[in-house]
Amino acid sequence: MKYLSQTKLSALYPQINAIKSKAPFYTNLFTYTNIPYRVKSTPSTLLLLKEEKHCVRAYFFSNDLAELESLITALEHDKNLCIEILQKQPESPKISFETLQPQALYTHLRKTLPLPTPKPSNPMRPCRFPTIHPKTLQKILFHDFKPDFDHLPSLKTLQHHHKNGHILSIREQNIIHSYVVFRPAGKSAYLNFIANHGDKQSLLEIWRLFYQKLNALEVRFLHLWCDTLNQKALNMYQKENFSPDGLKNYIYIKLANTNGGGGIARIFIDFLIAFVIFFSFNPRILKPLSQPARKMSR
Repeated sequence: MKYLSQTKLSALYPQINAIKSKAPFYTNLFTYTNIPYRVKSTPSTLLLLKEEKHCVRAYFFSNDLAELESLITALEHDKNLCIEILQKQPESPKISFETLQPQALYTHLRKTLPLPTPKPSNPMRPCRFPTIHPKTLQKILFHDFKPDFDHLPSLKTLQHHHKNGHILSIREQNIIHSYVVFRPAGKSAYLNFIANHGDKQSLLEIWRLFYQKLNALEVRFLHLWCDTLNQKALNMYQKENFSPDGLKNYIYIKLANTNGGGGIARIFIDFLIAFVIFFSFNPRILKPLSQPARKMSR
């Protein structure tokens, strides 16, 4: 990766548009943020690499899947390479590879919330939503969730969430029993992470606190991602009246290597979102439900 040039996305728009103008066209980047990427390109394929603390995320624009797979296979990288492909039903993805197999599959869930309760004309003391200091939460997230599959936020992002009241928790003195990290966007909200370290009551309480906050923000639609292997989390979301909308996230992992190629191995998931929302947009739940919500926006 160190030999690849680094370029801001805006400088690549002409090549992106040229590839998009031809059929067939394949991509896994739907939200454009003008940040630097490591770039590898041919006339028909543009491979973008975003290095994070614990992995490298790969995005692409291509007219040739075989060529794309060849570029990915030849990459040298000292962190795991993560490739996420969002697709609707049917179950079999249109974008697939010969040598790479999905290591995880997430389903997108959503629910419609009741109409917000009218605010009282003479409100009593404003409600408090206990939060968590960003530095503390960052350590917890890296302990609770998997960086290869969950878009773990930077400290700067957590500071933004903290400032805007988008981190909620249930705790007793200094013990955090459960917490939620979310991102509102107009009438929708994306549940990024939800985790419960306590008993059933602390889980019920964090949901109650979360819905209370969403009501105050007049949110009508709630979105999250859930690992399809996490039956406990799926059951919980079903009880909360979430339902799948057909969108799936196929996650491929190419193991770290330094000599080209690299191994592909099945990664067993023992957690989890982590919606993502990519999104850019990328949710799930922790122990005992063991999965985070994931961010949708990417």
